[in-house]
Amino acid sequence: MQESTFKIRERTVVIFGPINSVVQTLATVLQEHGTDIAFIDAHASQSHRFVANLMDMRQIHNTYGRAAALEFDVKSPEDAKEALSRAAELFGSVDIFIDANLNNRSFSDKLNSTQLMTNEAIEFFIGRGKGRNIFLSYDNSVLEYLKDQEALEANKKLHDFTIEKSKCLLGKQITTNCVQIPFTDELILEQFKGKNIQEVISEIKKKWPSARMVEPVDIAYIITFLASPISSAIDGQAIHACYSMNNYRS
Repeated sequence: MQESTFKIRERTVVIFGPINSVVQTLATVLQEHGTDIAFIDAHASQSHRFVANLMDMRQIHNTYGRAAALEFDVKSPEDAKEALSRAAELFGSVDIFIDANLNNRSFSDKLNSTQLMTNEAIEFFIGRGKGRNIFLSYDNSVLEYLKDQEALEANKKLHDFTIEKSKCLLGKQITTNCVQIPFTDELILEQFKGKNIQEVISEIKKKWPSARMVEPVDIAYIITFLASPISSAIDGQAIHACYSMNNYRS
């Protein structure tokens, strides 16, 4: 079979975090390009349902990748190792780690689940001589609008963590990047409870005309590119995948 432009067929992707609209679209795009996907989350019931849909698609298109949902509440290095080892047992390797927890992170003296999973994924990558770490978060401009200082501080520490890992892994063909995205349905529903999504965005646009909702397929292809071998020049970066709305924050 001819390889796609992204050259990720038969790679194993671990997606860590809850299922949401961006993750669903990302997983669909990755599967279409032939990657196997292991979803790891503390509450995997929704992941199991989505995995069933992906496997149905594989029955129709035998070039599509496989998928599995694994339930792990990662609180220690041992938990992270067990979760990733299970993914490797299922699909033969771990090649790409995507943390999709968005702003559900806290950084303190104790390593959080993002850090624990990343550190363990790096051990797998070093053994293979290559790998990709990709973190998803909301764009700083979005968090500034929402006046979410805790999430802004977490974003800063995530960026510092991204740079730290990039420096440590320089020259090892293992890259670490963060993708910052605009408003999502889930964020609007969480922050503006009981309100219509389109009405909320229309109200936000009165003060911030360039504000907009995410297009999940756009983010999916950016992440697919970052996951591929052709993205090797991009490392240690916070990528603002937010349609330039961060440049026009009033």
